[in-house]
Amino acid sequence: MIFAVRILLVALGFFGVLYCLSSLLLVCGWRCFRFLSSKRSSMQPGTLFALRLLPFAGSVFVTIALGVPAFLRLESNAIDEDMGTVVFCLVALVILAAGAYHVITAHLKTSRLVAKWIGGHTVSAGMVTPASRASGAPPLLLVGISTPQVVVSEAAVALLTNDELRLALQHEMVHMRSRDNLKKLLFHCVPFPGMSDLENTWQEAAELAADRHAVSNSGEAVDLAAALVKLAQSTPLQNPPALATGLVSDIVLVKDRVEGLLNWNDWAAGTAQSGVWFIFAPALAFSFYVATHYGEALLLTHQITEWFVH
Repeated sequence: MIFAVRILLVALGFFGVLYCLSSLLLVCGWRCFRFLSSKRSSMQPGTLFALRLLPFAGSVFVTIALGVPAFLRLESNAIDEDMGTVVFCLVALVILAAGAYHVITAHLKTSRLVAKWIGGHTVSAGMVTPASRASGAPPLLLVGISTPQVVVSEAAVALLTNDELRLALQHEMVHMRSRDNLKKLLFHCVPFPGMSDLENTWQEAAELAADRHAVSNSGEAVDLAAALVKLAQSTPLQNPPALATGLVSDIVLVKDRVEGLLNWNDWAAGTAQSGVWFIFAPALAFSFYVATHYGEALLLTHQITEWFVH
């Protein structure tokens, strides 16, 4: 029993150290990238999503694959853990507790707002999935995680033509298929200071990608651009709830989206999906090294852990 508690302490401490260091490295690297880049990132939302979750996923993987096995193989049954292990374990628990708190509060706030907005009416606009009609809500919202639905404000229904409303709804359906609200939930699960800029960049890339996939020709692109302009000019912009995705919330991004839609032919031709090879290639190389030199990797992991803790 005591040895099992030691394993838990070491695993949490190892994870806490690795997660904080890798997250700090990502924050610093991202800020340098943004400082050196003269324009908005052209990275695809999938790449940005993988980059944001890399510190957590990588820390969990290394803890399970190296940290715990190194402890089991190279540590004795004697109780010799010092305060460093306990402190790092507490850091990991704080991170996990903060993630749980963020998820719970974001879910409650989103649920309260949606319950206040949604009425009993629906809007079909030629869509397979109808949208709930709301009063006082932002123009269009995708809400929900397991069973997402689109919420349309009364102002948007009155302002947009049928084609414009259909394409605006199609934009939200792209977010639904991409599980973007679930991705937001995962961001809340793994908090770390300084990650907001990367998360905002992912949100911008997700909006641009949804615009591209919602239309299939230049005529539809013009209709969606018209819907964005009408809603941005005629309705007050509101930030969507934490676990919801809104059609218009950032006037600067709306301008970029409209410009891209109006130049849809060039925009669509230059949007081949960029891979995440620069993320997965080092990970695959690392995994290959560990698999072929597992004993050496465990010894090195144990030595680094001992040096860091003591």
